[in-house]
Amino acid sequence: RFPLQWKGGQLMEVYKGLGSQSDITKYRDVTVADASGKAVGGLLRDAAVPVVSAMVGDAQLGAGLNHGSTATAHLMARAYVDIAQVRKVSVALLFVDLRSAFASVVRRLAVPTGVSDEVWRQRLTKNGYSDDEVDQIFDEAGGACDWCNSGGSKHLLYILREVHVHTWASFEGLAGVIETKSGTLAGTPPADIIFVAAFFVVIRHLRGRLGEAGLAWQVDAGGASEYFGITGLGDEEFRAGDISYVDDLLIPYAAPADRLIEGLQSIATIVCEVFSRYGFEVNMKANKTEALISFFGEGAELAKRRAQSVFHEGIPLCPSKGAPCRLLCTHGYRHLGTRMVSAGTLMPEIKARMASMREAARPLVGRVLRRTSVPVPKRLAVAKAVMFSKGLFQAAVWPKLQAREYAVVHAQVMSILRHVLAQDNVKDGVFVSDNEVVRRLGAMAPA
Repeated sequence: RFPLQWKGGQLMEVYKGLGSQSDITKYRDVTVADASGKAVGGLLRDAAVPVVSAMVGDAQLGAGLNHGSTATAHLMARAYVDIAQVRKVSVALLFVDLRSAFASVVRRLAVPTGVSDEVWRQRLTKNGYSDDEVDQIFDEAGGACDWCNSGGSKHLLYILREVHVHTWASFEGLAGVIETKSGTLAGTPPADIIFVAAFFVVIRHLRGRLGEAGLAWQVDAGGASEYFGITGLGDEEFRAGDISYVDDLLIPYAAPADRLIEGLQSIATIVCEVFSRYGFEVNMKANKTEALISFFGEGAELAKRRAQSVFHEGIPLCPSKGAPCRLLCTHGYRHLGTRMVSAGTLMPEIKARMASMREAARPLVGRVLRRTSVPVPKRLAVAKAVMFSKGLFQAAVWPKLQAREYAVVHAQVMSILRHVLAQDNVKDGVFVSDNEVVRRLGAMAPA
């Protein structure tokens, strides 16, 4: 059995970096656990990863699965919009955000333990489920079957169960400890992989509901082999599936322009019902759960004009369980650190990135970048760190930039490189070109 000291830790609130620091909703909880317990938890996570990877398939790109990254998820999202534009059908990307996702996990979904059943039953009853419906949902929960079918051993399953029984948390300023009956102890090594296993149970049910309702987007891949010159690439239809990055979920939907909003309303309603069924709460606030809509094809302009009220007021949702709500629609959404816009231009994202890079570099100009006592190679290394972390993060997923977009990137990068060389545009009455700055630094040209 696991020592009790390894089954919990002190909860610390970490600021998310956005919004007011006096607003508690702008913080996330992280468990500061026992060092020995975290070391053993790391070994347990290593044993669980292959099983969970086989369980969830290729749609989950977080938690180190499927060689995924935020850039991969974002590239796939852009590809769905490009496919819709080529096929001349309108498309909506539904971004789903869950409230306190890691802390809300019902543990029965991931491991065979009933420690969360009381909490789960309370949530379902609050949303209007009857006792018979609750019992049916409990019976459908995955747990042991999913682990065994994916190659997990009984020993691994037993240890996972022990880790999630009698868990606790302490909080600075409060005497004693709190017994926790839901959640995955965010901040501990197994937390993300256990969450992904539980999340998969929900996503599997969601895919079934969308398929039954005829709301799955089937993409015709005919001609792909000929276009790309790759034999056997595919000449049949394939399902444009959801994309997950741990708890971030994206659901694509394409339809003729006049039917897009109606289909999106049905999908969002099903999403609310399914997540409510498994103990989660969809966060319907602005910049959380939203739909990015792009109209293409026949009737696009007329549908766009008719949809103006949707962008101002949102789409009303009336799920069969839970309270009515509204799905907000937007022309731009920040997905995994990169802003997507329905217009297809990258200029808003590029301007925001370059402004962020400029602000990050400002306090470093006098202290490091123009300080002649610091060797030039070290100054250049600091400049590159600022440029790649703030300005060019996920730039690999950008499409080919237009001339005016290149100009914005070029100007800001050259501004920082000139600081490194302590070289302005004109020195002693002589103009110093960008080419000369790049040559003297041995740096790569920005564009």
